[in-house]
Amino acid sequence: MYGRDELVDVLRRAKTLVSRAGNNFGWSGWNDAGHAIREIDFKLSLIETQPEPDPLVVAELFLPTGPMQNVSIDSGWADEFEDLAEQFSSIAQRIARNRKPIRLQQSQPGPAPVPFSPSGGPRPVDKLVVHYTPEHGTEPYNKPGSRRGE
Repeated sequence: MYGRDELVDVLRRAKTLVSRAGNNFGWSGWNDAGHAIREIDFKLSLIETQPEPDPLVVAELFLPTGPMQNVSIDSGWADEFEDLAEQFSSIAQRIARNRKPIRLQQSQPGPAPVPFSPSGGPRPVDKLVVHYTPEHGTEPYNKPGSRRGE
């Protein structure tokens, strides 16, 4: 799949950086290199096994003030981290541009009932929102307080 090999390469290079001797993990949220490597390995396994690679699975690693940036600043390899984060961002943007849009079809015309409402009975769904999480896939939910057309 498009972008998978590039994401895997970035994650492997991230593992190499956090594996360096003398890294300071104090502000990262990771206890030590082993903790960081386990998290990166977990995210790597998700990228390698998903039908389509999802950069959001690993994005938190490369965010400003994220765990890797904190380790990189405190350990003296901030420039290398910045280069790797820019490569990740570029790959993520290419994957997003090549991703097929999600299409939903309503099975019955009209609003779908929601089991709970202030009056205790079903009420129509005002707006259908698609929520995507890598762990759970795509699931529709009713956005509280939304109105059709907003």
